[in-house]
Formats: sequence, structure tokens, C-alpha cells
Amino acid sequence: MSTKALKLLMTIMIKREHWLIKSIIDGPDDIDYLPLIKKLFDYGNIYIQMETLDALQYLLKNREYKMDLDLAEKILGLIKKDERWIILRKVMGLLYECSHTCSVEVINKVAEGIITYLKNSTLDDDSKLYLIRYFKKDDIIQKVDKIILEELVELKNHENPYIKYEINNMLQKIKE
Repeated sequence: MSTKALKLLMTIMIKREHWLIKSIIDGPDDIDYLPLIKKLFDYGNIYIQMETLDALQYLLKNREYKMDLDLAEKILGLIKKDERWIILRKVMGLLYECSHTCSVEVINKVAEGIITYLKNSTLDDDSKLYLIRYFKKDDIIQKVDKIILEELVELKNHENPYIKYEINNMLQKIKE
């Protein structure tokens, strides 16, 4: 897709709410939208990211699309700043929904990304608690490789008592 076409598409997405998802719903089923979705995630505009996440959620639910490693990395890359709570919420909801159908490799990649954010990011404590919830839903923690989860040991003495409590509970589940 050319740069001008991409700029036009982004302008339309900003001006017309839910345009992308409506176009996908009304469009033919045999078009592969994932290259476009992946390209749109590279742009920092929050409205484009929200619209693209909604479109991806629709594709994963209603078409035979599966989460792959590259797509999981792109989605995790959207969690950057504290002021993007809506993006964090949408990303985590999407990753949770996909955890039922995606491969163990993707689940492990998502777990690694979340643990990296927990250890190294400047996210506030509420955002970190929200990230921890990913492991608690439907026992996703049981699907993740134990080697990856052992990295949580570094966080067991976190200064926030709620994060410390949640991490210690997860570590206790791993030992069982």
C-alpha cells in the first residue's frame, strides 16, 4: 500500500468512526486484512489504534483468523504509556479472548511480554495489576511454560503490597 493511500485511509478512519470495522463487515470474506491491520498498528494515533483493535477483535471472533507471534508482538507493543488506559484495556481483552484459541507459543510470547512490562516499564501500579489479571483468567498460568513464569520471582518483593500479594499467589500456584 502506498504512503498516500495509507494517509487517506487514516484520515477516513479518524473522520468516520468505526469505518474500518464497517468496511470489513460489508467487504468480501476472502480478503486477508491482517497485513493492513499490522501496518496500522505502527502508527501512534490513539484513534487509529482503537479502531484497528476493534477490527482485529471482529476478525478473530467472526472469521477464521488466528493470533500469530508477529501480531501478538505488535499488539503488546501498543502498551507503552500510562495515559493510554483504553488501549491497555482493549489489548488485554483481545489477548485474553485469543488465549482460548491460539497456540502455546503465542501464549508464551504474550506472557514474556507482560512479564517484561511488569519488570521494566514505567506503567503505574494499577496498570501492572491489570496486566497480572491476564494470568488469573481461566488459569492461563497453567498454559505458560514454567521457565517463563519463574521470572516473576524478581517481582515477589515489589514495593506495592497488592502487586506483591498477586505475584506471590501466582508463584504459589506454580509450585503446586
